[in-house]
Amino acid sequence: MKQIATILLGFTLCAPVFAADRTLHGIHEGCKERAEITGPNATRNQGIWLDVGETEGYINGYAEAKLFDGTIIHLPETNGELHDAVCQYIDLHPEIWSMGRMKGMDLVLSVLYADKK
Repeated sequence: MKQIATILLGFTLCAPVFAADRTLHGIHEGCKERAEITGPNATRNQGIWLDVGETEGYINGYAEAKLFDGTIIHLPETNGELHDAVCQYIDLHPEIWSMGRMKGMDLVLSVLYADKK
């Protein structure tokens, strides 16, 4: 019984850490790190490169899925333009950082790339 209580306590304490990765705030952090890998003095920190790559891959993959299912009607010419547009929108609307990734990305992509009739 004591072991079960200890395990449940561990899950309770770790839940906020795992939930933080599932919010749009995690993508915002990857957007901020992108500035560190561009320009003449790019960082050599491999962790930052991996974080930025993961963020860019998530944004591109999610956008392509939404394009395929018809939720959005077009995407920019390059993945870099898509990444920059999503990051700039998140910067301008900090109230969406705490949204879940799927809900937040749906909102951002629909505002930026859905059919505006």
